[in-house]
Amino acid sequence: MKPFLFSLVVLGIGLGAGFFLGRKKSPKIDFQDHLHRLDLLSTLGQLAAGFDIHESSGQSQTNVKDTLSLLIKEVQEKVQSRHIELSLQFVGSLPWILIPEAPFKHIILDVLLNAIEALPKGGKIMIRAGLKDERVKIEIQDNGVGIPKEYLPRIFDPFFTTKTSGTGLGLSTCKDLVEQHRGKIFISSVENGGTVVTLYLPGRFDS
Repeated sequence: MKPFLFSLVVLGIGLGAGFFLGRKKSPKIDFQDHLHRLDLLSTLGQLAAGFDIHESSGQSQTNVKDTLSLLIKEVQEKVQSRHIELSLQFVGSLPWILIPEAPFKHIILDVLLNAIEALPKGGKIMIRAGLKDERVKIEIQDNGVGIPKEYLPRIFDPFFTTKTSGTGLGLSTCKDLVEQHRGKIFISSVENGGTVVTLYLPGRFDS
């Protein structure tokens, strides 16, 4: 094969692979990736194992207060040995959200996993839930190592990671799940100053 034609074939294969890797279908979650990142194979894995993120959305809804309270309690029990303190605050009454429980748990757990990893020497994670412009607003704030400014624009890119292990699919998958359920996610961070992840999720407001 001539060099020119060979180059075209290689380019075509590369573009094809990029297309399939970049497709935003319902992502397959590798919870083992999370577990290896945190080295909590026998603990947080028990939480992740039962989450089916492909649960049909339909009319399925989630009680934010009850679900968050139980999930945070479980995670706190698992990370006590890492000297990490989790606190949960609800501001006012909250409607149910229009997201099935399993995807909602996955979203929260994925953000928490990143926050926990940002606290290698221990620290605090604050979760606040309230209402903002007829949406449920959930903030997850840690006082960890933060994210360098130059990395923030790429933080949701598939396969982007600053870690030595893992696929880099965590926050990308999280963003996909949030947007699939008509929500939004934002991240602000200061290197060595902590990170805040803000979720805006659609609520059920009865007329």
